[in-house]
Amino acid sequence: MIRLLGLILLCLLLGACASNGRTTDPDPNPSPNPNPNPEPNPDPGSNSTAFEGIVRDASGNPIEGAYILIGLNPTTTDTDGIFSYDNLLPGNYIISLMDDAGNFDCLDLTVNDGAAMFPFTLPGKGAMLHAVSVSPPLSSGGSSLDAPLVITFSDEIDAGSVDRSDFVISPDIGDALVTVEGAVVTITPRLQMPTNQRVLVEQVGEITSTGGSQTGQPLRWRFRTSGSDQSAPHFVGSSPGDGKTDFPPNSAVRLEFNETLSAPGSGLTVEITPETEYQAYASGRYLVVSAVNGWEINTEYALSVHGVADTSGNQSFATINLGFTTGEQESPQHHINPEWHRESGKIFFSADQSGSYDIFSINPDGTELTQLTAMPGTEQHPTLSENGNLLAFQYRDGGSNWDIYVLNLESEDDPVVITSDEFSDTQPYFSRTISDRLVYVSTLSSPAGLYLMNSDGSDPTEQDRDFSSVQREPALHPLLDTQMLFTSNTGGDWDIWRKTVSAIDGTAINQNMTSDMLSDEHHPCWGSDAGFLVFISDFGRIDNVWYAEATGEFARQLTFFDNPVLDISVSPVAGDQEAVVSIETGDDTIDLAVIDLVAGEILRWLTGEEAGNS
Repeated sequence: MIRLLGLILLCLLLGACASNGRTTDPDPNPSPNPNPNPEPNPDPGSNSTAFEGIVRDASGNPIEGAYILIGLNPTTTDTDGIFSYDNLLPGNYIISLMDDAGNFDCLDLTVNDGAAMFPFTLPGKGAMLHAVSVSPPLSSGGSSLDAPLVITFSDEIDAGSVDRSDFVISPDIGDALVTVEGAVVTITPRLQMPTNQRVLVEQVGEITSTGGSQTGQPLRWRFRTSGSDQSAPHFVGSSPGDGKTDFPPNSAVRLEFNETLSAPGSGLTVEITPETEYQAYASGRYLVVSAVNGWEINTEYALSVHGVADTSGNQSFATINLGFTTGEQESPQHHINPEWHRESGKIFFSADQSGSYDIFSINPDGTELTQLTAMPGTEQHPTLSENGNLLAFQYRDGGSNWDIYVLNLESEDDPVVITSDEFSDTQPYFSRTISDRLVYVSTLSSPAGLYLMNSDGSDPTEQDRDFSSVQREPALHPLLDTQMLFTSNTGGDWDIWRKTVSAIDGTAINQNMTSDMLSDEHHPCWGSDAGFLVFISDFGRIDNVWYAEATGEFARQLTFFDNPVLDISVSPVAGDQEAVVSIETGDDTIDLAVIDLVAGEILRWLTGEEAGNS
């Protein structure tokens, strides 16, 4: 009897759950769960406990197949409405429940060391403001990549009490439009969500009804996006905006969409009034339309675009209309894709100083700026052979695909195309050995894969046929042609990978170097002797430079710039702890700077007003 009384007293002291699973005295302003993503106890034993619950409808009948989520661990109820967890640690949890009819409830839950059966009722009958339905449904799969997140509450919501900061969404979906209509709150992501991704939505801010009632219980649910992209791209903005005046005549029109676009094909229609010769190409999520030889100054233009498609072949049939008027002042310049070359000691990069991107070189001290190409289209991603004689780059002149060209800097010959125009071939990278092999990205594979070829385009060889996701931004090992860094979104977000390819049978071994970082990493770069690597990450919400051991371990943020870093290339001189980066510097300009890889500080600007090279 004494032992029984002791157990009852212990339950009261711990705030045991009432019959509906809530604590006996719910906090009207609950603090965030100290362990929002609990997992089952990895070492079940005396510290773990079994937990059982039963879910009934409003009439008291058990609900079969109701979805349950405790932490990140989903389950469903059986034919008797019962669900169980075998090895939870005692403590505080959040439990979410939803039946096939869409009835939803989410509660604070205290799990004690005991075998009590916890009853739950759907729909919930809480007197406080709470969510009664969510979409996509709890623990569902196959959600559309552009589906809005919809929450229906028990009462009409005060629109002024809700904004984007009230919700944490993992992985981060970035900016989103939050709207309120009656009791329904809709969160519309600005960008398309990745495929086959587990998405966790949590309410962290207080929401109020029009009657003054506040949410007094948590809101948390998880779902998985579709494994395939079947959504057409959505237009989300443009530069210039509709009605813009004084648009720089040497600037291109950039139409932004919610996902990566494919190269313009026959389905794309662009109409310009007054009639203007133009070039159009896709760059990530942007469709870029530029006037050959620039727009006329002080002229009113009307632009109409129809038939934009994404990389999965989904085509939008919406027509985008844009009007703007040019001025007389030309636009700022953009300096991108730097590569610091060992033999020549120069830095090569792409810039739109003449209205379209051409290839330039400059000394690391900012002297001897030299233009190397002046083709009518766009030249980007320059890379130099080990001896510095050959310059390779990707090029497009109004066509739908990128090709790789090679220019012999020792002769006066024109650049020569070395890839087929049937596919887009981009991001060439010369080996750092005497082999003069080029690794590059090609849409010959689906999804786009990595290939290695000779400098004349012969013997193109796919590096990893079995890799099932997009591979991009390759960087060959400075000493080995059989090893490279690259970027892929296999895990849902973009990570840095290392690939080792067998010289005997071509089999590949892949290692994710940044799998522990819940962010997007890109543009990997080896140190001069492969003793370390650097890359760019948006871990702090702004793209900055990170430094890691050659194994990917001990990654640390190196720069803390307020403006994003776009590209990076490390000095090829052993022991020279410097790198060149391209940085957004405001007013739509992108400039090159040399940074210190120890202190993370800018040592000198190579382009822009501060360098005197504008």
